Amino acid sequence: GGENMRDLKFIIQYSKPYSYKVFSILVDVILYVSGLLMAPLILSYMIDNVINGIPLEDGFAKDFINMLGGIEFLRENLWVGGLLVIAAYGLVGLGIHLRAKNCGRLSETFSENVRNEMYDHMQKLPFSYHKMKDSGDLLQRSTSDIDTIRRFLSGQISELLYSIIIIAFSAIVLFSRNVKLACIALCLTPFTFLATGIFYKISKKAFLECDESEAKMMAVIQENLNGTRVVKAFNQEIHEIEKFEEANDDFRNKLYHMIHLLAIYWFTSDLIGTLQIFIMVIVGILMSMNGEITIGTFSIFISYQSMIIWPIRILGRIISDMGKISVSIGRIKEVLNEEIEDLDTGIEPIIVGDIEFKDVDFMYADSSVATLHDINLKIKAHSKVAIMGPTGSGKSSLIHLLNRIYDPTSGSITIDGIDIKEINKSYLRKNVQIVLQEPFLYSKSIKEK
Repeated sequence: GGENMRDLKFIIQYSKPYSYKVFSILVDVILYVSGLLMAPLILSYMIDNVINGIPLEDGFAKDFINMLGGIEFLRENLWVGGLLVIAAYGLVGLGIHLRAKNCGRLSETFSENVRNEMYDHMQKLPFSYHKMKDSGDLLQRSTSDIDTIRRFLSGQISELLYSIIIIAFSAIVLFSRNVKLACIALCLTPFTFLATGIFYKISKKAFLECDESEAKMMAVIQENLNGTRVVKAFNQEIHEIEKFEEANDDFRNKLYHMIHLLAIYWFTSDLIGTLQIFIMVIVGILMSMNGEITIGTFSIFISYQSMIIWPIRILGRIISDMGKISVSIGRIKEVLNEEIEDLDTGIEPIIVGDIEFKDVDFMYADSSVATLHDINLKIKAHSKVAIMGPTGSGKSSLIHLLNRIYDPTSGSITIDGIDIKEINKSYLRKNVQIVLQEPFLYSKSIKEK
């Protein structure tokens, strides 16, 4: 529906300049399917019309065989039929090669573009957003969520197209050959689609729970690795191990539930598919013995039946994975839809350094108590001022207001009489330097620093 169209637009948007590859893959799959379907048809004409001499009724087949030299010529030169079958499989090979090449180009370009966009966007999001979010969760959205979509584009989008096209084309050929046997060959298909629809709804919810549980587990790992010094100093290793085991256990249970749902679906679709082949073969043998269908037609039904059954099963798996990519795209969009900081607009005055806080109040978004209340303060340029107070009294918050990592809830802050809200944020931060109380070193060489 509308959700799937939004997902397709998202994929096309971030696949530039290779967005057209989505449609190239469709052409590649049509090539591949045409070759697969032509091979049994050629064999059928060779068995029925060339070898057994049954008169041709199909106008297209008549023209095709006459173009190749006629029935007699083909009967004396059976190698021509063999060559045509090889040519059909050559078309299959070409389709597979082009499909793999275009899927690779599409999926890797998409991944690169979205990763770049996510990183760029997260860099420009305000500090308050990062403070509220788990870094493990953001890490997962930037890696495994993107990889879920990449895997879908690298293989499953072509499998989806293949399944739809081969089911449609096979059904057309089978109904043109024998309506009664075609109905029997496809009689259980609606039940497979019903099982698929039910599975899609259940698996989408299960995957979201699984994804969120993995994010929580990654957040525990991230937090622990960043705070190893604190953990060791306070002898909290056992507590942290227990915390991780609890998160890991929850993830395992959710993942197991997902695998259990898959097992039920595969069993159900396998049973329906095998029953369908069994019914068609029994009825097909009886019809062939009664002379209702030719051996060539029966050979087409045998070939096409397995070509239809397995794609229908694959279709179910892909539809469940579409539920996964829909969740992943939603999680990525959540980040990309967050409003970034405006770092570029505003004036760039020459800064001397007279600072004034007027009636400044400040309260964190997740707090109900003001951190700073009614602050009035003047600091002359070139002077040194020490601000002292106990932990949590708002010393760091006061400094963070000065370079607009946060904005005051009320009141104003001016530098040289200019409200800092009017100053270009990027320019302001170049001129208001802060040495944080907790140093963070990037893994670079002295030369790079």
